[in-house]
Amino acid sequence: MNCDTEACGGIPFTEAIEALPIPQMWVDGFNYHYYAAHKTENGRETYASVLVSENNRDIYAQLTVAETGAIENKMVDADTMAKGLREAGRIALYGIYFDTDKAVIRPESRPTLEQIAKLLASQVSLNVYIVGHTDSQGPYTYNLDLSRRRAEAILGAFSGELGRNFFPLATLINNAEFAQKPVQIVLAGDAKDAAFAALRRAVYEMSLPNRIVLAVKPGEALPADHPAHGKGLVAGKPAAYVCEGPVCSLPLTDPQALAAALAELR
Repeated sequence: MNCDTEACGGIPFTEAIEALPIPQMWVDGFNYHYYAAHKTENGRETYASVLVSENNRDIYAQLTVAETGAIENKMVDADTMAKGLREAGRIALYGIYFDTDKAVIRPESRPTLEQIAKLLASQVSLNVYIVGHTDSQGPYTYNLDLSRRRAEAILGAFSGELGRNFFPLATLINNAEFAQKPVQIVLAGDAKDAAFAALRRAVYEMSLPNRIVLAVKPGEALPADHPAHGKGLVAGKPAAYVCEGPVCSLPLTDPQALAAALAELR
C-alpha cells in the first residue's frame, strides 16, 4: 500500500492508525504519506509501515514493524499498560473481545479487564480515555456509533466496582461523559487554502480528547444523517462547524473565534 493524503482517506485514516503522541510524532491529517509492505520469510510474516508528515517545515516519520503471532493471545498486564501510557500516551489492548457487529464483551475478556482495574487502583490520579474501534465495513455513522457503544461496554464492565472501590475508578466516570458527548469538528474548504490551514491549526492546537475532525472539500457533502450535512463554505471562504450530538454551531471563519468555541468545551 502506498498512498498520500487524499488517496489514504484524509483525516479519518490518520485517526484510525496508531501514532506516537506529539512531540515524538506529528501527523497533519491534510499533509502526509503512508507506505505499508509485507513479506514472508522462514514461515514468519512481517508487516511494516512508514508514516511521514510535515509541520512548520519539520519532517516527522514513524516506522512500525509487526510480526504475526507476536501478540497472539497475549494479555497486556497492568505494568505494561502503565509503561505504554507513560512513554507513548496510549496503549492498545488485544484482550478485549467482541463478536462481529456487537457491543457485548465476551467472557474471555475478563483477565484484561481485571488488569485495567489493577492499573487504575495503583494510580488513582491517572486519567484514562477508552476508545473503541471497528473495521471499515459499513456506513461511517454506524461504525462511529458501534465504536462508541463498545467503549461504553468497557466502562459498564466496571460499574459493579464503583460501590466497592470508588476512588480509582473516578476517572472512568468522568470519561464516560466524553464517550457520551463526542465533539465533531467539520472543516469545509480547500486544504491548500491558507484560511483553511489556519482553521485546522486552531483545532489541532487545542487539547480535546473527544475530538473527531472531518474535512469536507468544496462540492462534497457529508452523509444525510450527519448533523453538518449541507454545510459548507461561507461566502466562498473556508468555515468550521462544531457539532455536539445532533446540533452544530453557526459557521466559524475566524481561527480565534474557533479556538474560543473549542476552549468552552474543555
